[in-house]
Amino acid sequence: MKRIWLILLGCIALSSCDKIESKGMYLASVPIFETMESIRAKANPVSSPTTIVQTGKIYIYQDYLFINEPRKGVHIFNNVDPSKPVAMAFLSIPGNVDLAVLDGKLYADSFTDLLTFDLENPASPKLLTRNKDVFKMLLQMDYLNNTADRIITGYRDSLVSYSQKDKYSPYDRKEPLYNETNSGSGQGGSMARFTIANKHLYAVDQTTLHLFDVQNASKPAYVKDIKIGPGIETIFPFKNNLFIGSNTGMVIYDITTA
Repeated sequence: MKRIWLILLGCIALSSCDKIESKGMYLASVPIFETMESIRAKANPVSSPTTIVQTGKIYIYQDYLFINEPRKGVHIFNNVDPSKPVAMAFLSIPGNVDLAVLDGKLYADSFTDLLTFDLENPASPKLLTRNKDVFKMLLQMDYLNNTADRIITGYRDSLVSYSQKDKYSPYDRKEPLYNETNSGSGQGGSMARFTIANKHLYAVDQTTLHLFDVQNASKPAYVKDIKIGPGIETIFPFKNNLFIGSNTGMVIYDITTA
């Protein structure tokens, strides 16, 4: 019995004195932060066609096809022959996820802002107006870890050190998140968050419907926000109704009077 107790006491003494701290490195996606002021200061350059790395929303207007590359911009195609679309240009729009077209004007989001482009020459769209900070809720819901004055504009792979005393919380990447009733507008996909009906642009985020008057297509005028959430995913106009799909069901609005 004495021998057993001596062995047990020795084990306890060893375990209480031994402190192990593990350290190492691992590859992680680290967010790149930028201010909206710096983003707005940049031009929206139009370049020659580029390869589509990731396909986002698709929109058809007259003989043209617009394909969004999430958070990057819009690829523009000549779609006279739908079986063989011809790439024309790439329009750089940081933070772009959704788009719609009315009377030759392209509407696109850029993080918190709504941009309007003239499509008189579809191969070289010209920026007409910028409605600032109209999509703040969309930014908060779809871009985690943003702050009041900085937003995440991308990610880069970086080696990150760790130890038992440190805890690294990886940033969650979320992709933010059109069949039209106006003869002057186009047609988009089933997961659209932008749509045009009765000379109004409707945009949804996960909780809110944003309404803009586009009777003057070159200068969208913000009208109001309507709380409808949570869980809003898509929007679809039909005649004088607006169908808003969520992850739990559908909300239908009469838009006879916007």
